[in-house]
Amino acid sequence: MKTYLPIAIVAFIALSCSSVQVYTDYDKSAPFASYKTFAWLPRPDSVQDLFYRNELVDNNIKLYTNREMQYRGYVIDTVQPDLLLEYHSVVQDRMQNITMPVYANPYPFYGYSPFGYYPYGYYGGSYVVGYNTQQIPYTQGTLVIDIVERKKNQLIWRGWSVGVLTDEQALEAELPRDIHRIFNKYPVKAAKRRK
Repeated sequence: MKTYLPIAIVAFIALSCSSVQVYTDYDKSAPFASYKTFAWLPRPDSVQDLFYRNELVDNNIKLYTNREMQYRGYVIDTVQPDLLLEYHSVVQDRMQNITMPVYANPYPFYGYSPFGYYPYGYYGGSYVVGYNTQQIPYTQGTLVIDIVERKKNQLIWRGWSVGVLTDEQALEAELPRDIHRIFNKYPVKAAKRRK
C-alpha cells in the first residue's frame, strides 16, 4: 500500500505563500540629498504584457511612486526636474517542480485496546520507495523602477520586485505594498509616515 501526499495542494501552498522579493542597486557617488524635483519619462508603447498593459495599473504605479518620492521631500517638476523616473515590467510564464517522496508501509499489525480491535502501526516503519515530481505552472511578474539624473542622463538608482501574479485584482492590491518595499531601500529615508 502506497501513501501519496497531495502534491497539488502542497505546490499551491508553496506558490501562494511565496513572498515578493525586493532588490535595489544605486550609484554610491550620486548626491541623493541634493536632488529636489522629479518627473516621469513618457511610457513606451511597446509594453505587451497582460498585467501591466492597462491605463489603471499605469496610473496607480505612478501614483504610489509619486507618494514615496514626496514622502522623501521631492516635488514634481515637469519643466526642469533633477530626476527622471520610468518603470518597466516583465511578465513570464514559469514552471515550478515539486518533488515529494513516496512512502510505503506494507506490513500492518493489529492489537486490542479498550476501544476495540484496530491497527497499531506497521512493522519496520515507513520507508521511501520513490519520488513523485509534478510541474506547477505559474506567472512571475517583475516591476522595475529606474531613476535617472537628468543633467548627466545617467541611471543612479534601480529598485525592483519579483513575485507570483495571479490576477489583476491581486496585482492592484499588492502594488502599494510592493512599491513601498522597493522604496524602503532608497538612499533617502521618508520624512513623513506612510498612511
